[in-house]
Amino acid sequence: MSSKIQRAIREKKVIRFYYESGNRTVEPFCFGVSSAGNNLLRGFQIDGFSKSGD
Repeated sequence: MSSKIQRAIREKKVIRFYYESGNRTVEPFCFGVSSAGNNLLRGFQIDGFSKSGD
């Protein structure tokens, strides 16, 4: 999956995925791995579910 995210960043494309009870559409701009070994994604959510409603 990381290669798809990295390609989306390079090609300036949005990605869609299921997260915390709903679908999200995000413009990703950074992807990496934390010091604990967890995948990290930074991006702007442009559509979809949000717990906070914002």
